[in-house]
Amino acid sequence: MPKITYTKEEIDAINAKQLLTVKEAAVVLGMHPDTVYRLIREKKLPVYRIGNRTVRVPREKLLGDLGGCPGKQERGFLHGLL
Repeated sequence: MPKITYTKEEIDAINAKQLLTVKEAAVVLGMHPDTVYRLIREKKLPVYRIGNRTVRVPREKLLGDLGGCPGKQERGFLHGLL
């Protein structure tokens, strides 16, 4: 499978969104989209369901809350996997 590359503009557009598609979440996490779908099926990655088939991954749950008090960060979902 060929490596997919993204332009700076595409990465900036992904970083500006609050709700990500599975493909966008895979880019942010550096994972294959199939891995993200597996994490969703295993209920290890929280998502919003829109209709029967559409899901969106909330950015704040994906990476954790990077704002707030210094030294007191909410850990993102990746903390539980590592």
